[in-house]
Amino acid sequence: MLSLERRHTKKCNAKWAKRHQQNSKDPARLDPKELKRCDCPIRVIGVDIRGKLHRESLDTKDLIVAGERLRKMELGEPLIATTPQLAIADAFDNYTGIIQSQRDVKDTSVFQTYNTVKNHLVRFFGDLGITLMEPVNDNHLDNLVMG
Repeated sequence: MLSLERRHTKKCNAKWAKRHQQNSKDPARLDPKELKRCDCPIRVIGVDIRGKLHRESLDTKDLIVAGERLRKMELGEPLIATTPQLAIADAFDNYTGIIQSQRDVKDTSVFQTYNTVKNHLVRFFGDLGITLMEPVNDNHLDNLVMG
């Protein structure tokens, strides 16, 4: 059986949650009233009807949204991951920041290589009328490579 629980953060000041975790035999399980008391992220724990173990975040703090996602999981429907609403240039800047921090890429390499690719991508997708990452799909990328 699948059940919802709050994953309390350090910022959560709900004293009742701390007391519940100390006094309860199963501190992870909360009743519906307790689920409504704070605004921490919600996750699902348990085994569904097909025997698959679930212990994952539902990426929401809203109980209604979490309930809908729980029903979808129980029916076996896949949860569609949402793509962040980032502009293509901002997403590429985040990517180059990650590369610089993890691989010690020099500033000249970023300027000569990565910025050239970024400018080309922004111009290509700008001509197609796409400014955000969400509508980019495989067909657009195939056209980029072929064209």
